Amino acid sequence: MLLQAYRCPPDPAEVAEAYVMETLAGSAAAAFEEHLLTCASCWVAVGKADIFAQAMTAGTRQVCAAKP
Repeated sequence: MLLQAYRCPPDPAEVAEAYVMETLAGSAAAAFEEHLLTCASCWVAVGKADIFAQAMTAGTRQVCAAKP
């Protein structure tokens, strides 16, 4: 995925999710991090993706702990 630091990615939510899940390739992650320094809307997307990832992790732990 080719990202440019000076503009929002085509799908900010998708890129934010990949960033949070640490699956964004090195150069793309670096460009997105640079972009985050000046883009509030992408910061919001990262925050939402992080909340979702934390909720899914917590839910998975609860389901696994409940199994007999």
